[in-house]
Amino acid sequence: MIRYTQEAVTSMKKLFRRIKSRFRSKELQRFSLTVVDDVGSQVVEALENETILKTLTREDIDISYYCGGNSSCGTCRVKILDGKVSQPTGREKLVLGVVEASERLACQARVGGDIRIEIIHLYF
Repeated sequence: MIRYTQEAVTSMKKLFRRIKSRFRSKELQRFSLTVVDDVGSQVVEALENETILKTLTREDIDISYYCGGNSSCGTCRVKILDGKVSQPTGREKLVLGVVEASERLACQARVGGDIRIEIIHLYF
């Protein structure tokens, strides 16, 4: 059996507290996501680094996503009108093909600031 001195135990406790504090989840920033359509616009709250699709489904905003958000069907297309989102992934570029630079998959585009989008309805 290993016995530690009180000084060693105190030292280890301090070390573990320091490590634990570094891994505590930081408070995520909240941003506004504005969905613009023919009728008007709707503003919802989006979390930092959350996908647009997750935000829209959480807020019960209608958007198609037949593959369940796995970037394989391309039906969750949105047009980024304004704001900051993540860069497109290679898979997203492959699924989208040749489109406008502002067109993204909602399941892949992550919120990086306040944004305005328009949902592209491929099927009516």
